[in-house]
Amino acid sequence: MLSTRLNVKTILYIVVAVLAIAITYLVHSQVNLSGEGRAIEAGLIESGDRPAIYFTLRNTAEVDANYTYVVAYNLTEGPTVEKSSIAVPPGGVFRYALSLARPSYGAIVVNLRVHRGSEIRDDSLLYEQTWIVGAQA
Repeated sequence: MLSTRLNVKTILYIVVAVLAIAITYLVHSQVNLSGEGRAIEAGLIESGDRPAIYFTLRNTAEVDANYTYVVAYNLTEGPTVEKSSIAVPPGGVFRYALSLARPSYGAIVVNLRVHRGSEIRDDSLLYEQTWIVGAQA
């Protein structure tokens, strides 16, 4: 009886250890985003009448990485597009932030696209996200 309990406990410890290793592996693979040596974090910060869009691009590879980002948004005066190519050194981080004036009516639609390399092609798209900044109620 005591021997059976020890065997069950041993098996449970092994199962828990295997699950912990599997979860660690899955989290690590999500952070590295397909193993290309990049990690992208982006978001919208709602702050009163000055919301901000940001993104952080981290190069976790051992070589320089080139990217092109495009931020497109609509203003009362018309559409605006900011586009730039950047080189991020190994272990380096590129940060971008865009502060907007909250519209008094309607909404601002902001689209972010990050591409690998200096050309914008469908097959080079690494990340895309769209945010909607609405008028203050």
